[in-house]
Amino acid sequence: MRATFIFSFVLLIFLLSCKKEDDNSIKFTMGKEAEFQFNQDYTSSDGSLRFTLSEINDSRCPTGAMCVWAGEVAVTIEITKPVADAIILTLPDDVSATSGKYNFKLLEVSPYPDIVTQIKMGDYLVELVISVEN
Repeated sequence: MRATFIFSFVLLIFLLSCKKEDDNSIKFTMGKEAEFQFNQDYTSSDGSLRFTLSEINDSRCPTGAMCVWAGEVAVTIEITKPVADAIILTLPDDVSATSGKYNFKLLEVSPYPDIVTQIKMGDYLVELVISVEN
């Protein structure tokens, strides 16, 4: 009897010390505009979708520069749930993409580059609307 109690107690402590998969991720609400940061885990409020912004390539013509081409900004989204996938959204042309039943729409990437300031990856904010297709 005592051995069963000790085993149960140790098992309970072990289970309480385990982290859930979503403990370190930031929650977002489907269908609403939201800002997302580079290299951060995000999980939908219902737990059905999980992703990370894994890459941001910004070739937009900086403010204060003379450019032949306006450039673009590309955002790579690594989806880990419900299935592994990757999509790339670009401004100004390819602003939306679908993975499974989820539609990702890129609205804005800030800050806009300028000629004097170097933007760090952690400074970028990516505005998206993520919705479920019926």
